[in-house]
Amino acid sequence: MFDELKASLKGAVEIKLGLLEPAVRTRYEVADVKAIRHALNASQQDVAQVLGTSVDAGDSVPQRS
Repeated sequence: MFDELKASLKGAVEIKLGLLEPAVRTRYEVADVKAIRHALNASQQDVAQVLGTSVDAGDSVPQRS
């Protein structure tokens, strides 16, 4: 199992460095949370509470370079 993990990590590093193309690329669409909130007549605080987070939690999300 260790050898499989080591090989996988080596592959990830090579992909990050641009030396290897990923076998699969997964893309996710980002939901329009603001539109959903408005459709539900819910505040940011309401949605944050349901998701178990805070309204300002988005400020700490790292940005992709």
